[in-house]
Amino acid sequence: MTSMTAARLSASSSSLPGRDISGSKPVDRAYSDWQQYRREYNEWLQAGYAILAERGPKALTIAALCRRMGAKASSFQRMFHTLKVYRGALAHSWAGLRDVERARFARIGKWPPRERLSAISATLTSQPHWLLERAMREWARTDAEIGAGVRAADQRIVDVMATAFLDAGFDRAEADLRANATFAAGVGFLHLCGAEPSPLAAALREPFLDLLLQQAGPPPPTHLEQS
Repeated sequence: MTSMTAARLSASSSSLPGRDISGSKPVDRAYSDWQQYRREYNEWLQAGYAILAERGPKALTIAALCRRMGAKASSFQRMFHTLKVYRGALAHSWAGLRDVERARFARIGKWPPRERLSAISATLTSQPHWLLERAMREWARTDAEIGAGVRAADQRIVDVMATAFLDAGFDRAEADLRANATFAAGVGFLHLCGAEPSPLAAALREPFLDLLLQQAGPPPPTHLEQS
């Protein structure tokens, strides 16, 4: 696991489950040091997100994870027991990150609309979340449960954006349209720019928001009115 990948995803797993999230039995903690356990747990998750983003859900196997980690299958089984439990841990980690994001968006709810939209858009395409978001969206294409979770989380962000556009003076229909366009542009940047957020994407974000925040003026006169 490279240090760059670890830097991207370390924020995604600040809240780690203490149990097998399938509810069957506690995860085996044959470790003398909790920090070592947590670090190794995070590295396994990071390996999974990288495989999902690069090769898709079908490539997410115990063998592929072990190759990426340079570990034996027994190490994986000691940590997660089964691939089903591991996949659940990936989803749990992502949901925890989204909870943190929602709390942050709630705290900026009184900011001016322009600043709110800029902060939310920057979060969508920030480097720590880049690979994680791409991985989850790839997984959502083939897993109904993951897809439902991703769509629900996305809608909550769109709703926050729509509120900002309402506060900027747009009516409900315009606010919803512009919020969806802003969110779709952020997701588009995730897929168009490859493994890393590009400087161009960041440079385009602010002018794009300026465009969407422009209030429509009166329609131009027709040629009949001009004559």
